[in-house]
Amino acid sequence: MSRVLRLAGLRSSEAHDSLGRLLSRLASRGHTKLAARIFAAKGVTLKKPFVDVVGARYGARPHGLLGPPREDVKAINAWVEERTEGRVTGLLDDLPLEARLVLVSAVHYRGEWEVKFDAEATKLQSFHLDESNSTHVTMMHQREYPVWVGRHPQLPCMALKVPFKGNGSLVLFLPDGRSPSNLSSVVDSLTPSLISGLLEGGGLSKRSITLVMPRMDLVVDRDLKRPLEAMGL
Repeated sequence: MSRVLRLAGLRSSEAHDSLGRLLSRLASRGHTKLAARIFAAKGVTLKKPFVDVVGARYGARPHGLLGPPREDVKAINAWVEERTEGRVTGLLDDLPLEARLVLVSAVHYRGEWEVKFDAEATKLQSFHLDESNSTHVTMMHQREYPVWVGRHPQLPCMALKVPFKGNGSLVLFLPDGRSPSNLSSVVDSLTPSLISGLLEGGGLSKRSITLVMPRMDLVVDRDLKRPLEAMGL
């Protein structure tokens, strides 16, 4: 676990202190809502030092499962909804009958643009899905919008970083063409090292542009079983 989380060389207390401070800092900013807790089935005994640590450092003492999966799903979803102030609902659809431990983690982030878009300039407009298909979506418009733009020699696209208030930002990648192959090429080329090099290696420069982009809500639903197994968990 220490290797997977890149905590090698840190004592357990140091790791918990650092993670606890990070979570507290995120929660204090108001735009991030967190809900994380372990739910244990009847008959499962967790070691007291572990229970004490997660309770004291993270404010998330383990909770017992009721038994019937339907009731557990209802209770867990209600707790997540309460912790995220109604922003994450219906997190779980079901639970396996043989579930002994359930690790629940939900994060809701609502960023606020550093420079707000003019609401009166927001309108319905065509958005190209590829060379021959388009749809109508709500588009935001703003002139003289300060962003960071640039390119990486190994990426067939333009990169655009739109800042949020605080220390966050939305990074967009605009393919060089509208064909599906262009989009696939961008997706296949993106790696953590390339993105990090672009964002942190001086590959972007600050400019003021006329920014037109869809108004969006991003919802991701992904099975993490394989990625976690690949990480060694």
